[in-house]
Amino acid sequence: MKKPILLALNQPYINMTDKALNTTIQVVLLTLLIGGCMMCNTKKKPQTRKEQVEACLSDWDGSHKGLTDWVKQRMNDPGSFEHVETRYFDQTTNVRLIMTFRGRNWFGGVVTNKAEGIINDDCQLTGTPTIY
Repeated sequence: MKKPILLALNQPYINMTDKALNTTIQVVLLTLLIGGCMMCNTKKKPQTRKEQVEACLSDWDGSHKGLTDWVKQRMNDPGSFEHVETRYFDQTTNVRLIMTFRGRNWFGGVVTNKAEGIINDDCQLTGTPTIY
C-alpha cells in the first residue's frame, strides 16, 4: 500500500517519487511567496488627500525622513535619536508636521522634544523647521 502524499516539507519517510513531487511543490510555493513579496513593495498611487499626505510618512514608524534628518543634524548625539510619533495637520496648500522624539542631551540624560516642520505636496520640507 502506497503512503499518501502530504504537503509537509519535512517528511523523512517518503519515497523518491514523492520527494520529486514534494520538491516541485516547494518550488511552486517559493515562487509564489517571492512573487507575492515583490508585489507587496509596490505602492499604489494615493487617491485621497489623506493617502497623499500619509504617503510622505514612513510605513514603518510614521516619521518623515526630511524632518528626521534635519533634527539628527542638530542633535548632540544623533545615534541616540528615537522617533516617538509624528502628527500632521493638513492645511490645504501644505502640511504641518509635529514630531515627538527622544535623544540624549549634553549631560547624557534622555530627553523628549518636539520638532515642527511644513512639507509641500511633493513631501519636501519648506522653510526652516523648529525644535521646542
